[in-house]
Amino acid sequence: MVLGPSGGLDASLLDFGPLQRYVKPVVTNLGVKTDCNFKMDKQINSVIKSTFYHLRLLSKIRPILSFKDFEHVIHAFYHHLSELL
Repeated sequence: MVLGPSGGLDASLLDFGPLQRYVKPVVTNLGVKTDCNFKMDKQINSVIKSTFYHLRLLSKIRPILSFKDFEHVIHAFYHHLSELL
């Protein structure tokens, strides 16, 4: 990962020689996506995408669960999500 000043760093202007093919605009480390300016846009979008995916899955099991059981599932989902953020 190459980090630059707060104004931004254009990695395309740097010569990395044979390592140039490994230069990426966003890297993932321990599941967290960051860019060279430490903007979290890609990470936030990834969490939102995953959240909506899992909410759609939860909506499919809603008809087979009682209200109380579904309430427990939603609370567990929210608790897990709040730990990610």
